[in-house]
Amino acid sequence: MPFFYLNLKPVQSSLFTLFILLTSLVSSSLLLSGAQPVRFTAPSPILLEADRLLKTGRGNHAKAVYEAYLKSHPQEVTAFLGLAQIAQRYTDYPQARVYLENALTTDPENVEVIATLARLYHLWSTNPFGPQEKYTDRANEYFVQGEALNLDHPLLIAYRGEWYLDQNDLVSAQRNLQRAIRLNPKCVPAFQGLTRYYLQVKDLPRAKETALHAIELDPDNSRSHFLVAQLLAYAEHPDKAIQYALKSEQLDFGRNPERNLFLAKQFEKLGNTTQALEYYTEVAKDAPQHNQTLLRMAELHEQNGDEKQSKHFYKKAIANDPSILTHMMDNAQQHLRTENTKPACRLFFKTLMLSDDPTIQEDALQGLASAVYLDAYYRQTDSSLLEHVLKALEPQVHKKAQLQLAFLKARIAKAGFVPSGLKNELTLLSQANDPLVSGEALFLLGDYTKANEQLDRLDGETARGYLRLGDRLLILQALIPATAMYQRGFQLSPLPEIKQGLQRIEAKRQLADRRIAEGNNHFNKKEYLEALRPYGDAKKIVPGWETPLLRLADTYEQLKQKASAFYAYQQAIQINPTLLDSKGFTKKYKKLEKKTRKLEAKKAKR
Repeated sequence: MPFFYLNLKPVQSSLFTLFILLTSLVSSSLLLSGAQPVRFTAPSPILLEADRLLKTGRGNHAKAVYEAYLKSHPQEVTAFLGLAQIAQRYTDYPQARVYLENALTTDPENVEVIATLARLYHLWSTNPFGPQEKYTDRANEYFVQGEALNLDHPLLIAYRGEWYLDQNDLVSAQRNLQRAIRLNPKCVPAFQGLTRYYLQVKDLPRAKETALHAIELDPDNSRSHFLVAQLLAYAEHPDKAIQYALKSEQLDFGRNPERNLFLAKQFEKLGNTTQALEYYTEVAKDAPQHNQTLLRMAELHEQNGDEKQSKHFYKKAIANDPSILTHMMDNAQQHLRTENTKPACRLFFKTLMLSDDPTIQEDALQGLASAVYLDAYYRQTDSSLLEHVLKALEPQVHKKAQLQLAFLKARIAKAGFVPSGLKNELTLLSQANDPLVSGEALFLLGDYTKANEQLDRLDGETARGYLRLGDRLLILQALIPATAMYQRGFQLSPLPEIKQGLQRIEAKRQLADRRIAEGNNHFNKKEYLEALRPYGDAKKIVPGWETPLLRLADTYEQLKQKASAFYAYQQAIQINPTLLDSKGFTKKYKKLEKKTRKLEAKKAKR
């Protein structure tokens, strides 16, 4: 049976342990790690009482006793250590430092105090809720100071081992932690550090054995129980991990944002979002700048359908870091770039809801229009999503030509083609001063030559600017100008996204070539009806390419559909007017035009 399926019940305190606690000196038990070192002078009954209060989770009462004791014994190091432990448990590192510095002033060569101060700076520097990296060197200074006084102090060596562990010096970490245990086989911090070491090197059996031994040495040590919880979580047993983490919480009167975050994630794994949100809320109280927590709370509230609370926590996170909106838009654009429209729309809508910046709002609206246009192109329109996009765009159309064009794209997506009623609006937009608006409108009207002329005037200024233009034109299926934008951007900076854009265009061209070859195969076999579909596919894949239109015209001629052949040739000429430079082509075109006009005239008389 795998060891993680064993019944790992928290170890209960024995009478013998209680006896040891009452006869050991309190100063040793008040280390910031929760260790139980030994001194050899009789303890004060008052300090013993403070220690008892501390161990039974009554931190405020213990603090009152220590403070009262210091009034009559202002140089009592044990009281300062106890107060420092209480402050540290409440994550009040600055106050803990004050107490420890007072203790060091009282007894400058007290290695226990120096070790505890080094440990405090180490914890401060590795605090996941706002690390102070400058304190890493400060911790090292105190370790060096302590080592100069006593190279064989187990607590100092154990704390130094954990410091090495966080410097990723695994060899020194293991050596120090094992040496601390040899010097003091009951040094709980050394076993805790060794548990972390085994976890880091993924030796789970030894990590389990070491952590459980730490609990056996000190059943009331909250950190040891939390380490077992982390071990069980690593082994994918969130239910058992929660049991040990809750036991750790029960033993700890203070605040521990790291444990609260751990519990929140484990409850999430079990699908208990209510409990998860409760623990995320506790983290947010203690670490209001921790955006990972705020964003996760926003997402969970969103999943639960609580839009108001979701928006509240997103806003708090954005207030801490405004670049969140930029990242959100970048992610949305990346989804759109890979034609993954649903998550793109979700992020565009979210950005629209959260941002007060008109530029970001406009970009989000245009992104939404592009997404539904792309869905319609692939005949995958989500009618509900489309209606939401139209509803979001309609009030904005009067503000800018860009937004008016975005609204028209969404309406075209809804219709599945360019309705005659929209052609006048597109014609007006095609005369806009903005070459992007004008070019896109002309492209939607099918005037590819003029569209390409307008779009060729675009200036993206930067590589990313050209990337955005290329992406937008690629969604419109304007492959020729999109290629130009990507190539210009690539010359400025060879961004991987630009390379991906060019690769997608090349893939579309190759697919269109395959469809043309498929159509030619049918045509050569005189399977004219069968040839129409692949030629039509090629026309759709590369809308501004005359070759599929010419092949369609030839096929319609063979099917005696003269009018269809004429209009296909006419579209090809619009794309490439130089076709008329060929006398043979011009003669054929004029002949078809004459026949088509006669047929239309006859129909009109009927």
